[in-house]
Amino acid sequence: MVILYIEKTKADETIWLKNPITNCKKITLNYCNFVNQLYNLEKEGTISDGQGNVLIRIPKGYYTLPSFKSALDKAVSIGKKPVSISESVLTPNVNIVLNDSLAKLLKLDPDLKKDSKNSINIVRACEFVYIHCSLVDPKQVLFNNNYSQLLAYVDLGSHNDRIQYKPFNTLYTPINDDYINSIRLWATDYNNNIIHSGIYPMKIVIEII
Repeated sequence: MVILYIEKTKADETIWLKNPITNCKKITLNYCNFVNQLYNLEKEGTISDGQGNVLIRIPKGYYTLPSFKSALDKAVSIGKKPVSISESVLTPNVNIVLNDSLAKLLKLDPDLKKDSKNSINIVRACEFVYIHCSLVDPKQVLFNNNYSQLLAYVDLGSHNDRIQYKPFNTLYTPINDDYINSIRLWATDYNNNIIHSGIYPMKIVIEII
């Protein structure tokens, strides 16, 4: 048995081993730890009037409809509210302009007219991080109906800042080589797109038996 402690700092990274590992058959992810900054509002959101004056600032972060309402209420707690939300409908009380990041989050056009009713459909952030490893035998793992080198997936839960993954039950996956001198690791979303930022550095503990 070999335990590897790895600090992954890149989206797609290969770790070279000083001493090769031989005669091992299975691999598992024992532990993973990182600060979650996978936001659905990647940059500060602003609501401005027609003259470009910023009326509301919404900090970057992860938002659901309730948390966005809360952030909006805090931002306009003083003075007349330039916008209001009832359920999932945003109504401007004056003509307003959303910056690109906020328009993308709410799936709205940037320019909104006074008293117009605008349905909000907040874009969801990544809910799982899928960790892949070059040692996994792709003939033994199916992910999204395709053969894969998926090692484990990490549930981001309620999008807390600090994510710590430690499985209750150890699940071993067959490996595809009996002579290991390097390990490639990469992280993706559900659609197999590599996640380039927001979760690194990532501390990982891998067990090979």
